[in-house]
Amino acid sequence: MIAANKLQPPAQSDAALLLRRVSFDLTGLPPSYDDVIRSKTIQANSAYAAYVETLLASPAYGEHWARQWMGTSCRWRRAISIKPPMR
Repeated sequence: MIAANKLQPPAQSDAALLLRRVSFDLTGLPPSYDDVIRSKTIQANSAYAAYVETLLASPAYGEHWARQWMGTSCRWRRAISIKPPMR
């Protein structure tokens, strides 16, 4: 199907864009200016993996996902607390 429609894979993203994407995905925040400047030197997968590990260890990661879970639990709690009227 790809060859039949003459589609090409997209070009590989640069390191700054990858850092921006992973930062927003994991913490909900953009990367710091220093991280963007440092991304110019990131060429190896190990440096990218180290950056992801620092995001996973940051408090912003926990805050981002706690917010998601708190919203879910509050909606669930409201849903089970509404009881149908008794007849």
